[in-house]
Amino acid sequence: MKKKLAVLVTLVVGVVLVTYYFHGKKTEACYHQGLAMVEGQYPLNIKNVKYKKGLFRSSAVTRVQIDFPDTPAGDESADSKKIKDISFDIEHEFYHGPFFVSGVAGNRLGLSASVSHIRFQGEVKKIIDELFKDREPLTLTSFTGFDRETDVNLEILPFNYRDTVEKMNVSSEKVEGNAHVSAGGNAVTTEIYWPGMKKDGGEEGDLIISGVSIVSDQTRKNGMLWMGKNSVTLKALNISNSTNQAMKRFELGNMEIIAEVYGENDLVNLKTAFSFENMGIDNSTYGPGTLIILLRNLEEETIIKLAGLRKEIQKLQAASGPDATQDVSMMYYSKTMELLPQFMAKGPMLEIKDLNFKAPAGTLKGDATAVVDASRPELLANPLTMLSALKVNVNLDVPLEFIENTLIAPQVQALAEGGMVTIENNMALLRAEFANNQISFNGVPLPLTF
Repeated sequence: MKKKLAVLVTLVVGVVLVTYYFHGKKTEACYHQGLAMVEGQYPLNIKNVKYKKGLFRSSAVTRVQIDFPDTPAGDESADSKKIKDISFDIEHEFYHGPFFVSGVAGNRLGLSASVSHIRFQGEVKKIIDELFKDREPLTLTSFTGFDRETDVNLEILPFNYRDTVEKMNVSSEKVEGNAHVSAGGNAVTTEIYWPGMKKDGGEEGDLIISGVSIVSDQTRKNGMLWMGKNSVTLKALNISNSTNQAMKRFELGNMEIIAEVYGENDLVNLKTAFSFENMGIDNSTYGPGTLIILLRNLEEETIIKLAGLRKEIQKLQAASGPDATQDVSMMYYSKTMELLPQFMAKGPMLEIKDLNFKAPAGTLKGDATAVVDASRPELLANPLTMLSALKVNVNLDVPLEFIENTLIAPQVQALAEGGMVTIENNMALLRAEFANNQISFNGVPLPLTF
């Protein structure tokens, strides 16, 4: 009996240990997969500098660097605030489940949990230290239960701008955002409520985001090109701020963005579709609105080469330092121009369609196409003559109230007097075409010399 009991206990312990082990392996794989998804995304450089795997928990350090262009010479206002780049480490603690750990995710039993802290570096660190007095400014915790639902909490410590930034006068109240995430397959749905910061002498403004659904189904091709579909659906976004003189209320309802990358033979096509049901700004209501943008006939091999070239240039820039910025930029431009004829030979095409935006003043409508004529290879061999192979058509109907009291109002009036824009039923109707190095508006040509 004792032997059977010992065997049973050993078996149970073994199963539990194996469970911890495999959860640890899965956590590590998910971590590296997440890094791979954003690797090389300019201007963001992200890499793992440490991963320590344990049976019950693992730790990792992710280094993130955001590079900014050099400040223009003589720009004194920018020089006084100049930050060469933002660099920080994200320190993670991953807890493998099932577990019960005091202080993590409210002492709950579940599959996994994590705690992440951000450690800033360089000039930004001085600002953060001044704001938060060497305390942890941001803490992100997550907990996944046995039902595979994940709770995420982002906490920002109390701080006061008053000693650091003039005229902002933001009170030192704790700001905390709460999110509930349901994950199934590649879909993630969140509910977020984030109280706004209360300014002295004013009312509190709230930021509420509810019903956010993010669906991603992608595969990486040749280590460079992501193929597949992403969609973001937002049920509601509400922002209120009585202290903002420019805009006190902003609401957005039932917004959807779909981005799709798909291949056809050796070509790549991109489709982005945007739509929303209603939008409210102060006392005005807009919507519905739609927009579809298509990029077609993109030569796959060249896209992959350009992605690889961008990575090489970023590494070269990091190794060469700021003094070589101009030389590196010229090298990037030169190599890009070498690849351009091959890219243009497939006849890439940009199409904007279903532009429809309803507003109190009327409905903005339009469509446009821009296509490279691949039947004229003699023009595509030289970047200087490529423009001659480009054809563009634009149709745009704009309510006059959109244009009134704007900087372009005099130009639109002058075009209308010259017959290049039609004014009809309180709408400005624009029909433009570019072909053979010549632009025409409403059939009236404007010859150009190149």
